[in-house]
Amino acid sequence: MTMQGGILLSPWALGRSKVFLNHVFPPESLTVLDTLANIGLLFFLFLVGLELDPASLRRTGRSALAIAVASISLPFAFGVSSSLALRAAIAPDAPRGPLIVSMGVALSITAFPVLARILAELKLLTTDLGRMAMSAAVVNDITAWILLALAMRC
Repeated sequence: MTMQGGILLSPWALGRSKVFLNHVFPPESLTVLDTLANIGLLFFLFLVGLELDPASLRRTGRSALAIAVASISLPFAFGVSSSLALRAAIAPDAPRGPLIVSMGVALSITAFPVLARILAELKLLTTDLGRMAMSAAVVNDITAWILLALAMRC
């Protein structure tokens, strides 16, 4: 039910109406909502971190690295090629390098909090499969943040 409510309030549904959006979420409340959302995300990731065993994550080392590289390569290449093809429509005045890297990263990273939530709900977080998925997601997120930091420096 929560997902349906989120979709209903999103920019694709009721969020298209500026009157509705300003009535339900007044502009002065957006900072508070954003802050509360980030605090909730931090608490959730803290709880996920309590359930994870760092030693078991280290045991998956090479396999997780290989899975991470394989899972990030194709979407990153697709993001780079789509940014080259759509640059004129997306942001014609934007610098080419940061746009290319940003699009590649946006299409290739794993939503770490979402993956953690899915694995936790399915009680797979402490299984070998869950540890492998989380390890690969950690590698992907670290890679993505480094690439985004480099893109912002350009």
